[in-house]
Amino acid sequence: MARIDRFTTRVQAELACGLLIANGFDAIVLADDAGGNRPEISFGIGGTVVVVPDQQHDEALALLDAVFDAPIDFEGAVEDEGAVEDERP
Repeated sequence: MARIDRFTTRVQAELACGLLIANGFDAIVLADDAGGNRPEISFGIGGTVVVVPDQQHDEALALLDAVFDAPIDFEGAVEDEGAVEDERP
């Protein structure tokens, strides 16, 4: 197994792992936090880790980089027809 990244919280790691799994990767979260009962433990050991099989490492890392480093396009957002205009200066 190859480490993809180390995350500050288990929630961040689970989101990244879910994205990888949804895209066909065999990812798992490795966390030493007493099954989620003691999340502060992971801070002492440097966070929570997501791993994938060695042969999937490069592709998984590229996917996470593409998703998390992509700019957000607010111009393409759908406007609500009933929205109130912002009148702040």
